Amino acid sequence: MLLDALRTNTRPAHERLEARLSILRPDLTLAQYTDLLRRQYLLYLPLEAQVGRAIPAHWLALLDWPERRKTHLLGADLQALGERWPDAGASAETVRPALPDEAAAWGALYVLEGATLGGQVICRHLGPHLGLQPGAGLSFYASYGALVGPRWKAFLALLERRHEAAGPQAATFRAGAVQGACDTFAAFERWVVPALGPQRVVA
Repeated sequence: MLLDALRTNTRPAHERLEARLSILRPDLTLAQYTDLLRRQYLLYLPLEAQVGRAIPAHWLALLDWPERRKTHLLGADLQALGERWPDAGASAETVRPALPDEAAAWGALYVLEGATLGGQVICRHLGPHLGLQPGAGLSFYASYGALVGPRWKAFLALLERRHEAAGPQAATFRAGAVQGACDTFAAFERWVVPALGPQRVVA
């Protein structure tokens, strides 16, 4: 029930973000890709900190939370491209979702984990296009490697368990998770999409 609500309510935002965040575009430059990584770093940094504070330790342990965090991978990619790790003081605090409670944090995590699903396709495209590879500019998109499918399924199963554990408060939890997911998609659209700019028509 929770997963259906998340899919249905986030579909418009998801489709809009996919259309605008066209990382597979043929005219993508290394400078644009670097700015994309920088913007994601500055958004993931406060988001992951919020998730880590909002979700109880028991559930974080079941999530294997340290292995699911991505900020350090974004920082490593920037470093591999000759950039310094962005100053945490410049993070996207003004556009990040509020995530007022645990349910909203799970909703945000639904978006962050879902973002890993296209990683293998992106790596296969950007590797030859920009001369990158995992460990040298593609660590973020290669995050789970061949385990991306199993890790996504494990996350969804745990998310449903947490929803069921809410008992009489399940409907409230569900609404909070949906709102957190929608707000996270909106933050990506406001903060991350501008890195790519308008797409040029390539003859």
